[in-house]
Amino acid sequence: MINIHKLKCFGTTISTGSQVIIVEDDTFTVEERLLFTQYKNESACVFMTQNNHLVTLDYYYPHARSPLCLHGTLAAGYVYFKDNPDKLRIEIVTSVYNQPISIENRVNGLFLTVTQQNIATTKIKDQEIEKLININISKVIRDPVVMSVGSPKLLIEVDSLG
Repeated sequence: MINIHKLKCFGTTISTGSQVIIVEDDTFTVEERLLFTQYKNESACVFMTQNNHLVTLDYYYPHARSPLCLHGTLAAGYVYFKDNPDKLRIEIVTSVYNQPISIENRVNGLFLTVTQQNIATTKIKDQEIEKLININISKVIRDPVVMSVGSPKLLIEVDSLG
């Protein structure tokens, strides 16, 4: 039977934070999961599957499937520990890259251990950087890098926004 949970993460009050839906025990295809996420129109949906003590998380935004969603992982951990109060730690894997993530249930909150993913590096042209962040290239301190713990991010260090 499908269980659906709606939670907020990263909020400082009851009315703030990023909304996420956790879906347990579904039998949807990848396409159906995307349609479900679009229909719910929340910031993210995480489909949590458990087989022989292996927990797998599959992440979706309304526009696409994602390799990783950290606030979705925290929400899935909350659901898991609520259902398994005797557990203090679980190891999960992501659906897209089988990326291992440890989730610990501590007295002061949930903690994730995520490994950095290896991704191909490419040199980004100065004109592209200026266009992307609307800043003069002279403000960039170091060469930009692409880093990832699941979904690649472009990191650009600048000395000021002026």
